[in-house]
Amino acid sequence: MPVATVLGHHPAYHMGACYSGPFEVSEYDVIGGYLGEPLRLVPSETFGEDLLIPADAEIVIEGVLIPNKRVVEGPFGEAPGYLGPQRYTTCAEYQVRAINYRNGAMYQSVITPEGDKPWMDLPREGAYLRRCREAVPGVTAVCKQGRHAHYNVFISMKKMSEGDPGRAAAAALTFDHTKNVFVFDDDIDVFNPTDILWAFATRVQPHLQVSILQPLFRGNFLDPSLVDEIKTSGMIVDATRPLDRPFSPVSKCPDDAMARIKLEDYVPGEVLQHIPTDRTTYWA
Repeated sequence: MPVATVLGHHPAYHMGACYSGPFEVSEYDVIGGYLGEPLRLVPSETFGEDLLIPADAEIVIEGVLIPNKRVVEGPFGEAPGYLGPQRYTTCAEYQVRAINYRNGAMYQSVITPEGDKPWMDLPREGAYLRRCREAVPGVTAVCKQGRHAHYNVFISMKKMSEGDPGRAAAAALTFDHTKNVFVFDDDIDVFNPTDILWAFATRVQPHLQVSILQPLFRGNFLDPSLVDEIKTSGMIVDATRPLDRPFSPVSKCPDDAMARIKLEDYVPGEVLQHIPTDRTTYWA
C-alpha cells in the first residue's frame, strides 16, 4: 500500500489531517475547505499520479506498508504527556522509498509532553459540537482543553429540560477520546478554567450530579490509567442550574459601573502592576 508522510505544512493541513470519517471522504478535500482553496498536489516520485502528494510541504517521505508484516512500535512520547505502550498487532512495516524536501526545509514536529496542540483539538471540537447538537440543539460550545485535560470534554448549553445535559454527555461519550464529560449552562465560558471551577464549586452537589459509569466504553490505549486493554469507565458531571426549583441568581456589578471606575484613579500604578486582575493567567 503506497503511503506518504508529510512533515510541515500550513496549519490548515494538519487540522484537516485530523479528520476522522467515512473512508471515501478525502482529507485533501477537507484541507481545501480549511484553506479556502484547493490543496496544491504533485505526483509522487515513487508512484507518480497513483499517489499525489502536497506540493507545498516542507518534507514528504514516500513508502509502502508491507502486507501481513508487523513490527513493534514505541514507546514514544504521546499527546497525553506520557510514554505510550509498545504495540505489535496493529503496526505494519513501513519501507521508505523516497524523501522529498524543499530547499531549506524546516522539520516540523510536536514535542508531545509539552503544551497544547490547537490544530489537533479544533477539528475534534467541531466533530463533538456537531454530534452533541444533534442530540441537544441547545448546545452552544464544546471545549477539549488540549493536553491539560486530554480525555475531558467541557460542554455549555442552553438547558431546556433536565434531561438535556445527560443526552449531550452521552453523545460526547461516543468518541473514544472521551472519558469525563462536564456540562455547564451557557453563561459559563468552557474555554476559561476559572469559569469552570466556579461552576463546579457552586452548581454541583456531588452525590446528586456526578454519575460514575461502568467500564463499558471504548477508551484510548494511550490513557495510562486503563486497567483493561481498551475499555474505560467514565464520569458525567452536570454543573447546570436546576430548572425544577429556585436557584440563586448570579451577583454581578453592572457593566456601566465597571466601565466608569478606573482602578488607576484609586490605586498607585506601582502597586497596581503587582496585582493580578485576571486570574486566568495563572493557568498559562
